[in-house]
Amino acid sequence: SESSVFDIIPYLQIFLLLLIFLLSKYLIEKMIGDLFEIEPLINKYLFFKQGILSWISLFLLFPFGLLIYFQNIEHSLFVTLVIALVILLYTTKLLIYALSYQKHILAYWFYFILYLCVFEIVPYLILFKMFNTD
Repeated sequence: SESSVFDIIPYLQIFLLLLIFLLSKYLIEKMIGDLFEIEPLINKYLFFKQGILSWISLFLLFPFGLLIYFQNIEHSLFVTLVIALVILLYTTKLLIYALSYQKHILAYWFYFILYLCVFEIVPYLILFKMFNTD
């Protein structure tokens, strides 16, 4: 039957879109670090952030994704809890990083707020708006 045929093309397209999004975000953040001459600090932050995302995706999202896919879990509460756990873990780790580099952040307070708005919040809002259009 046609419903049992697995088509990998849509998954590859989603993966490519996500890869382009993350790489372009990373490169723009590197350019901003060069522009404001805070490259060593940005490099430490990007390394920390990519490490956190790698560990979360490897040890949390991947197993939960397999569980949801192969066990046919259709409870939206379970999926919502997993997403909330990932967001909480990621936010906690970034706050720990921000607290450890507090003296640098306070020296560049305006740039820090600008960075958070432009590179951490707005891209996800744009993606959310793109996928939530009627």
